Amino acid sequence: MNNPIYHQWQQWESQVLEWLNRSDEDLTLPDTDPFDRVILTLLTVKYQIVYKDMDKETAIDKEKKQDECKSTVILSKIKTPDVITGKEDRQDKEKLLDDFTDRLLSPEQVSNENSTEWQGLEFVKRSERCLAHFVSQLISANTAYQEFIREPSMISPVTKINNRVYTKKNDGQMFLTIDMKSANFASLQQMNFIDAHMYPTWDAFLSTFVGSTSLFLQNKHLRMMCLGKLPAYNKLEAFWTHFTGTIYQTVLCPYLDELGLDVRCIALEGDEVVFHLDASIEEDKVRELVENLQIRLANESPIIKFHVQAYRLRAFHWQNKHMCFARMFIGQDEAHFDLKCVPERRKNYNQAYADFRTFSGL
Repeated sequence: MNNPIYHQWQQWESQVLEWLNRSDEDLTLPDTDPFDRVILTLLTVKYQIVYKDMDKETAIDKEKKQDECKSTVILSKIKTPDVITGKEDRQDKEKLLDDFTDRLLSPEQVSNENSTEWQGLEFVKRSERCLAHFVSQLISANTAYQEFIREPSMISPVTKINNRVYTKKNDGQMFLTIDMKSANFASLQQMNFIDAHMYPTWDAFLSTFVGSTSLFLQNKHLRMMCLGKLPAYNKLEAFWTHFTGTIYQTVLCPYLDELGLDVRCIALEGDEVVFHLDASIEEDKVRELVENLQIRLANESPIIKFHVQAYRLRAFHWQNKHMCFARMFIGQDEAHFDLKCVPERRKNYNQAYADFRTFSGL
């Protein structure tokens, strides 16, 4: 990436690496500006070092305007117990990580998540804010992105189709779904705002700035938070909607017509297309369709990747009162499914999943 934000990152990373390689003393960095501290926060995540004087800095921030604030930052290699754990309540820690990862974690999972990089509740909150701000600034600083947001939004070549898939009347029906993988990140790659060869995945991109920290990398919610902060995000959404519509017109429909299969598009919106498959189509044919369509899409769209799946829908009343749906995927070696319409999904999904498995005898 050839822009001022990335160069600023490289300069700070070089300085931190030089310190890590030559000294065990704390590194004192006076007169850092707010964006310097954003970068330094991420570097402490990447290299698992300690960022000190956060409370002092916060007090200064409150007294001065953000763009005028200068502060001294101290980096340390020594993780003292009070820095790592403090007197923080475990429930507060669990709630924060639940919000941060957007999935409900057990106490054991919380312990595993923060075993190496934990520096306290305030630090995790700060890291989350800093990462979203940094990624947004890094990408939007590209000249090409600035030109993109000045252009009119793209318009899909096809009309949106939005029939309900998850309804009781579709119980037992077969569907084919084609959805874009990591639509926001893939769109940035397709338009060359992010180099797809250097950073083939979101994890590869993010690890440049946070290292191998699983708390950050294995976190779909964080990707949505970071890229959702981009200016004119609605134009990015319009791009992937246009791209999906074009794929529908030029690849999906011609291929399905060529096969002569009895299919009907029931949903075409955003980054996903859903077809209803006639019950007369044998499952072996469906498996073959999924495999061939996946290959064709990979050839037609090497940067933006699509995930092709076929499933049979199963409706069930969870706890005798919630109408939920299981997508029973076709073509898997073992019974494989996921659930839709689970109430309070983050809290209840695992239990609903286990209950459906028992109920279905899987």
